[in-house]
Amino acid sequence: MSWETALVVFVFGAHIVLAVLVLVSLLRKIGAEPELDTNGRKILRPSRVLLWTGILLAIWSGLGLYMTVKALASERVVASGVLVGLMVMLTAGLMGIWILTRYFSFRITWDEDTLEVTDWRRNHRQYRWSDLKELAERRGTENIYGLVEPGQTEVRIFDLELRFENGGLVRTAPNLVGYYAFLSDAGRHWKTIQRRSS
Repeated sequence: MSWETALVVFVFGAHIVLAVLVLVSLLRKIGAEPELDTNGRKILRPSRVLLWTGILLAIWSGLGLYMTVKALASERVVASGVLVGLMVMLTAGLMGIWILTRYFSFRITWDEDTLEVTDWRRNHRQYRWSDLKELAERRGTENIYGLVEPGQTEVRIFDLELRFENGGLVRTAPNLVGYYAFLSDAGRHWKTIQRRSS
C-alpha cells in the first residue's frame, strides 16, 4: 500500500469516526446536565460537536496543504491546483482555529449569587443575579426582538438574553451543554426579582 492510498484511507476513516462522534455528542447533549467546576459552580459550555468539527477542518486544512505541495512539485506547475489547495488550506484552517478557540475558551459559570462569562478571547465578565434587569426568551418559532442597548435598532435575540443593570448582555442558546439548567436557574432568579419589585 502506497502512502497516498494510506492517506486516502486515513481521511475516509477519520470522516466516519468524526461523524459517529458528532452523532454520539448530539444524542448525549439532549437533556445534558451542566458540568461542575472545582468550586462547585455550574458550567455552560459549547457542545463537543464543535470540537469534532474543528478537528475535521484541521484535516481538510492538511489536505489543502497536501494539494498545494503536490501541485507545486509536479513537472508542470498547475496554477489552479495551487490556488485551490491554498484556498482549502486557508479557509478550513482559519475556520478550524476559530471553532476550536471557541470550544476551548467560551464558558458561562454560575452559582446562586453570580455568573461569569468567559468569551472566545478569554475575556471575563462577572454579573450578579440580583442586578438582572431583563430576561427575554424565544419560544418555539416565535421571534422576539429587543434592543441591545437603548437607542439602537432592534435585533433578533438568541433563545435567551439576560440584560443587567450595568449594561451587560449575556446571550445563550440550546446548542450549549447545560442550557436547560441555566434557563431554569435564570428563570428562577428572574421570578425572585419580579416578586421583590412588585
